[in-house]
Amino acid sequence: MLITAFIGWSGCGKTTLVLKVIAELSKRGYRVGAAKFTHHDIRLDTPGTDSARMRKAGAEQVLLRGPEETALFLDTIEVSEDGFRHLFVGYDIVIVEGLRADWPVTFEIASGEKAYSRLKSNPVELCGLITDEATVRKEAESDGVTTYPRTDPSPVVERLVELINAL
Repeated sequence: MLITAFIGWSGCGKTTLVLKVIAELSKRGYRVGAAKFTHHDIRLDTPGTDSARMRKAGAEQVLLRGPEETALFLDTIEVSEDGFRHLFVGYDIVIVEGLRADWPVTFEIASGEKAYSRLKSNPVELCGLITDEATVRKEAESDGVTTYPRTDPSPVVERLVELINAL
């Protein structure tokens, strides 16, 4: 299983790109898992429901299955390659959006003319920098960083397919 991260500042187009990448990989027959990390508070299990009461009683994980969807509620998850490998068993690729960590395959999305100086990661440690800004692309390429277009997911998908097939 390949675990790859897409990171970048809020509003740079991470979700838009990730959705296109997921759709294309799925269309090609790959089993894709996804994990979205946000700084916003989330509460998916409504207090007072049976599943919330099970968690409150001490269950570390609660699976809720309805006629059309299933949800797995966890108190915590080990945010590491091993943690993701245990959670996403049988997938070809897991795409992690919004979490900067020491993932071996990380793409950063950059927008704005001065975005290169504001990157979240060390650019030379990235699998690639995704941008449509000519100045950012020029700076990155002068440092030996591979760049990809932000509005066309195809080159990123091709790179991911190469990495999946190399496993």
